Amino acid sequence: MSDSSQQSVIVVARRAVAQDVCSFELVGADSALLPFTAGAHIDVFLPSGLVRQYSLCNDPADSARYVIGVLKEANGRGGSAEMHGIPEGARLLVGVPRNCFPLADGAAPAVLFAGGIGVTPLLAMAHDLARNRVPFHMYFAARTPRRQLSTTTYAPRTSPIASDFCSTTKATGLMPQRSCGSRRQERTSMHAGRRASSR
Repeated sequence: MSDSSQQSVIVVARRAVAQDVCSFELVGADSALLPFTAGAHIDVFLPSGLVRQYSLCNDPADSARYVIGVLKEANGRGGSAEMHGIPEGARLLVGVPRNCFPLADGAAPAVLFAGGIGVTPLLAMAHDLARNRVPFHMYFAARTPRRQLSTTTYAPRTSPIASDFCSTTKATGLMPQRSCGSRRQERTSMHAGRRASSR
């Protein structure tokens, strides 16, 4: 590590999860990874010197690894294309997790809205809510079915997340025609999915 604000990691898994989207599983190279909270992101220091930010999408309780999803931007500035060229086994430097998009407390059921790659921080939120048995609804939109990320990409088969997840490829909006999860009428925590990958 070059300084205390960086961590050395190894890419232990890399796979295509949707059109132009790859997931990367990172583990500590020299020491345990620092913990993170749902909604957090990390800086990734690329070999070229570029620095890009990516949201963490795995369960914050799974502290042995970081999982990020990276969209390859056709008209980007090169960072996402370089990231897509990173192979398994590569060593990288990443920053400490920072959270500018935390999950709101005290409201249930929670409602999570996301579009495209912006779903990545909400997947960590869904993990957190499911683990703490907080009712939630999750709605996800993608431009085409090939660009649609499934929660099963990031969630174990035993996770209750999949049963609380709805998706739509309609261009008219994020809200599908059917609802998921608990139907109780309670206070609602709403999180709009932000764009989680940097060009």
